[in-house]
Amino acid sequence: MYKITYCSIQGKDREVNEDALLIQDSILKECGIVKLDTSYLLLGVSDGMGGYARGELASYIVLNSLKNRKPKNCNDIVISLIQAREKLDEISKNEKIKLGATIAGLLKIDDEFLVFNVGDCRVYKILSNGEVILKTKDHTLINQLKEFGIDKLAIEKQEHILTSAIMGGTDNKDFEIFHTKLKLKENEKLLICSDGFWRKFENKIYKTIHKRDVIRFIKKSRKNLEDDCSFILLEKQNRVNNIKKFFLNFKNLLN
Repeated sequence: MYKITYCSIQGKDREVNEDALLIQDSILKECGIVKLDTSYLLLGVSDGMGGYARGELASYIVLNSLKNRKPKNCNDIVISLIQAREKLDEISKNEKIKLGATIAGLLKIDDEFLVFNVGDCRVYKILSNGEVILKTKDHTLINQLKEFGIDKLAIEKQEHILTSAIMGGTDNKDFEIFHTKLKLKENEKLLICSDGFWRKFENKIYKTIHKRDVIRFIKKSRKNLEDDCSFILLEKQNRVNNIKKFFLNFKNLLN
């Protein structure tokens, strides 16, 4: 059994929310909680690129391509993203604009998760002891320069420059995708988020997602959010314990 908490809200100074969420067959720009008992899960967060046109359309197209293909492996995911890029390129030519999006997501088949990302959307694994582990790789110039050992003070202004994204209307059609596999134990969590979320809450992710009502907390934080902010929180739960908890709550109501 999996509990999925999700939320996507518009930044305070943004004209439109350019983020979008994919949960199974639904593309969303809202907040909620759902529980699923399934061997197949497809989840994703996509962020339309700032500085380019129609970011909200770009993020939708990237997620819609994944949704329609219903990938079964990494190769399917790559094909889906290539098809999304081709669609963005078609729109670019017709409307004489440039547009693009980043993405991070999870594909679960049976007991294994495939984690993937293009750009600077992220996936974190959150252990029951409070440890928060980044499981994706940022495709940004600042991250690339750090890998080369460049001094931090010399690269601070490069923070938001992407080195890989799903884009239309550019000469460079290639993109880099990072992927890895992992398993999830009971009471562990996986967090997928846009950069608008992790840049705001990176140093307090564990405390943030363990708020009594994390959705309410994020909505109240909107006045301090310059960027669109989106996340999907996946938690593996014990079905037997959930049933016991239900009957205990029911018993308490009767007493």
